[in-house]
Amino acid sequence: MSHLFHIFHIFRKDLRRYWPYILALSCLTAVQAALYGRLHLDFAGFTTGSDRARHILESALGFGWPFLAAVVIYEDSLPGSTQDWLFRPIGWRKLLAAKCLFVLIAVVLPNIIADACSVALLGLDPFEYLPGLLARHALRVAGLLLPVLAVATLTTGIPQGVVAIVAIVAVQGILSTLVESSSDLMGGFEWLRFMSFYAVVAVFCLAIVIRQYATRLTTQHRPALALGCILVFFVPTRFPASVAGLAQRALAPQASSPVRVEFDSIRTGPMAGAIPSPIFRGTNVVYLPIRFDGMPAGLQARVHRVTVELQTPEGQRWASTPTRPVYQGQDGTGSWLAVHLPKEFFERHGSERIRGSARLAVALYSASTPATVIAGSPPVRISGIGLCGATPGARHAARTIFAWCAQPFQQPRHLVMTVTPAGAPVPGVVRSTGSTNLFNPLPADFDFDPISVARVIFAPADSEYTFDAGVLPAGSKLDGAKVTITQLTPVSLADVTLVIPDIVLRDHSI
Repeated sequence: MSHLFHIFHIFRKDLRRYWPYILALSCLTAVQAALYGRLHLDFAGFTTGSDRARHILESALGFGWPFLAAVVIYEDSLPGSTQDWLFRPIGWRKLLAAKCLFVLIAVVLPNIIADACSVALLGLDPFEYLPGLLARHALRVAGLLLPVLAVATLTTGIPQGVVAIVAIVAVQGILSTLVESSSDLMGGFEWLRFMSFYAVVAVFCLAIVIRQYATRLTTQHRPALALGCILVFFVPTRFPASVAGLAQRALAPQASSPVRVEFDSIRTGPMAGAIPSPIFRGTNVVYLPIRFDGMPAGLQARVHRVTVELQTPEGQRWASTPTRPVYQGQDGTGSWLAVHLPKEFFERHGSERIRGSARLAVALYSASTPATVIAGSPPVRISGIGLCGATPGARHAARTIFAWCAQPFQQPRHLVMTVTPAGAPVPGVVRSTGSTNLFNPLPADFDFDPISVARVIFAPADSEYTFDAGVLPAGSKLDGAKVTITQLTPVSLADVTLVIPDIVLRDHSI
């Protein structure tokens, strides 16, 4: 009984001291939650006053809540030997339990309530997304609060803590510029890198906090934290693709399928509608036509994590890298692999006959029942996705359709959107959203926004804005256009080898 008495006594003491700060942060968080009730206006791509205010609040609260967690640690600091709690005495377990209780009640709980209110204000049921709500805040504790608490236990006050955090951020920034990632986890595999990073950070920081409370060996734990900050940087940058593949196949609902990928020699020329992208400057894009054989009925195939190797007649080799990725494209004739080649290689060997091979991770998907939204009409709720809508004329005042889906706590995954202009006799252009969460079992992403949005732009060929847009026929009527939305669910994953026969690169380039 005395254990609980001491824990609640310390908790009440901290609560009485910091309740004005808690109240102020809670009020700001409530205002932020209320602004999310207007998010369906901002999804259309407009920059509104509420949008700007929301970003300001996100920055303020992103600093304010961790600051509160650190301050309550400093209230009974650990470095030194003259603290009041040492002379009473109060056991370190009681003190740690009281601080954890304060963080959960005064820091985490108000944010959970605010996020639930944000979901409700959008017209969605918070209880439907309860697993995602809890997973989101577990990730925030692991990736944000625990590192701040670890620093707070090793420093004597706010000035020293701020210096330590700035130093950690600076070291991470320097490492990111000096060390190039050797991980080739492209497509839907990125979540493995980041989740492994958060897991390592959480375990390491939790160990620092517990050890520091138990032993108060500050001079030993400070170098350990500094070394750990350097080592954890290499978790996402050196994550082996072989481990990722094993993890993904273990999480897949079905065993690997017999799907095969073949080079489609019947098709030549670049993908229809392909335009040069300013993202990869200094490259020429070569489109390799592919087809999928052995496809089970009712499933669709998508390519993730492609590595391509080409060889010239003289034996010179070129291989894709994580900084020169390969993408899958699709038009009315089939699928393509978009390979970004350096201009020097293309200009020297573009007219020669090149052969090569590619390694592809091919995921098979089942499709949900299509749902329909009408451009210009109010957003609708789609089960399993969230809130979806389509807004005409929402990009630089150009003639476009901005189709979007908003989902609480995680990016909407694997959406296929088909636009049929008003009065058109046949379906129009198909575009899809990517996902970094292939077979991710967690129902939440690490994001400051509780609502994540997937957006796709469609525009008529005569519009002022066609870059990165699904191009509709010129003169298409946008108001009242029908947008059909289908969500794909991954069911299996297979590693496939593609043999690239003798080709002339210029025949397949823009």
